[in-house]
Amino acid sequence: MSFDTPPPPPGFNAQPPQGSPNNDKTMALLAHGLGILFGFFAPLIILFASSNASAYVRRNATEALNFQLTLMIAGFVSFILIIVGIGIVLLALLGIIGIALPIVAMVRVNEGVDFKYPAILRLVK
Repeated sequence: MSFDTPPPPPGFNAQPPQGSPNNDKTMALLAHGLGILFGFFAPLIILFASSNASAYVRRNATEALNFQLTLMIAGFVSFILIIVGIGIVLLALLGIIGIALPIVAMVRVNEGVDFKYPAILRLVK
């Protein structure tokens, strides 16, 4: 008794073609959204995985990576400034920014518009 699934009918493609607009939009959306949970690792992995993908995915993954790296540097500086006392407030503000701006970016990317984070270091080109 075999439980193998039958092959798909001719002309049926279960996977969307590489570089399709929906796939590009999804990858760009994930580059911004997964940064909330995984920091700079998620946009970095998407950037490397999409090296052959569209320029839209690469632009958004690079933008998300630059934002996450800037957030990490600002968090390190804020942690040092805890000694002075202002660091706690800055860390709380960075936490809010680190959640709110990627959500805004995800909404904009879902609309098909490139999103540029304000006031970030463009470390990765």
